[in-house]
Amino acid sequence: MISLFPLVPFTRLKNSTLLGTPIYLLSMDTIFWICVKIMQVMSSMLGITYQQLNVILFVILHPALTIFLFVKYRKYKRLVHQSKTLTSTPNSETL
Repeated sequence: MISLFPLVPFTRLKNSTLLGTPIYLLSMDTIFWICVKIMQVMSSMLGITYQQLNVILFVILHPALTIFLFVKYRKYKRLVHQSKTLTSTPNSETL
């Protein structure tokens, strides 16, 4: 079992708090190191390097997912607009 502790080297925490870094920056730093550790564990499980996983996630999958969701949003918006125009026009039978 791979331990996620320590997530951040003690010297990083010590230096950050001693230099008076605001707590929200320390939290962001901690979140970053947690994500790095998760990606290291994932890369070792998949049998690829950390850099390869980084490229797969942030150069291939993330842009592809963003484009896919944007296209789905545009289709949904067009569908809603069409349904509004259909329900707002008077019915020819009632005239």
